[in-house]
Amino acid sequence: MSARYAKPSKPPKRSQRKLSRLQLIALIFTGLVVCSMIGGVTASVVLDSWRSSGDNSGDTSLTPDTNDDVLHQLETAAAENPQDAEAQAALGNYYANTGNFDLAVTYYERAVQLSPQDWTIRLTFAQALMTNRKLADAELQFDKILEAEPQNATAWYYLGQLYQLFDPPRDDEAIYAYQQVIRFGPDTYVATQAADKLSALGATPVASPPASPEATP
Repeated sequence: MSARYAKPSKPPKRSQRKLSRLQLIALIFTGLVVCSMIGGVTASVVLDSWRSSGDNSGDTSLTPDTNDDVLHQLETAAAENPQDAEAQAALGNYYANTGNFDLAVTYYERAVQLSPQDWTIRLTFAQALMTNRKLADAELQFDKILEAEPQNATAWYYLGQLYQLFDPPRDDEAIYAYQQVIRFGPDTYVATQAADKLSALGATPVASPPASPEATP
């Protein structure tokens, strides 16, 4: 049985860090991809965080005219801070969301090597891999996240989406993943989306008892 289907334990609390302007810019670009998958929420949430952070110098807009400046800032930060995983991931995010995925992978891999237990960075990497149809590689990253954080509802949701992208779709595993979203994050937006996915698959919101498809003979 895969470790991700083991009985979950409560994950440790993570310290809250205020994001820098560069990191928020990169997250907004990440939101361009994420919003296409979960209905447009991520980008607006990040923008709201940026506005409330007081670190925006009065400017909350990103337009095509700013792209060169954003890229320059991110490249400079990554070059000047080669041991900073977040700086590497921020540049990877930018490249992934502006059509240079091969280069993005270089920076994502560097970031996860520098900070292998930063599950937020790894989740972003996994999403980028999935969006670019690197399905087996994405599954590996999701597995690593869920082995460490088995109650991570967002990771379960994207894993469910990933299973549906395979040919043929791995629907039984997708159903199980979506059920875990509702189990661990019942009040989250992704739980609402997972319920819709389960309905489309003709499945119930919660398994009773929760069981892994891998455990079925």
